[in-house]
Amino acid sequence: MLLSFSKRHLYQRWRSYILKSSSIYTSSRTFCKTTFKGVSREISNSIYEHSIQPQTSISLETLMQTGRGEFLKKTYKNLDDTEITEREATEKVLQQVAGFLRRELPIRLAHRIQDLDGVPYMKDMPSVLAVKQLYTQSFLEISEMEDKITNSELESQLAWLVETIYNRHSKVLVQMARGA
Repeated sequence: MLLSFSKRHLYQRWRSYILKSSSIYTSSRTFCKTTFKGVSREISNSIYEHSIQPQTSISLETLMQTGRGEFLKKTYKNLDDTEITEREATEKVLQQVAGFLRRELPIRLAHRIQDLDGVPYMKDMPSVLAVKQLYTQSFLEISEMEDKITNSELESQLAWLVETIYNRHSKVLVQMARGA
């Protein structure tokens, strides 16, 4: 346990050092020193701002509890057990999960984009550029969604988008393995 903590701690310090050395700070807003290849400075800034946020770790137990609706009261403070039906609970669980994905996926995609951009000899390979472009496209599509998932329609739109992204990314592993 101590070993894994110290590895994680060293990785976080290393990543923090790398991120600080690759950016400049002006006023209260952080800007990228360099833009990511193939995207504007504005998009690069957005990717950078998401990449400095930590990814949320989540356990299988937490996923199961969320699926059973055990955390609904945390999200919906004014929720009373007597006034909610099973169907409403299911819709609220879906909205809660969609809200988590809406917040978390751009952060995770930004981390992958930055990781791919930081690999010295591979970052200019066509396969790596293609994968980075896929991640950037997915990042932008999710970022364009509403910030808060407040109804079934928004949840359905996000579900459709995540499925589309999943299908689009299905060949990434093979593409990266080719390396061409």
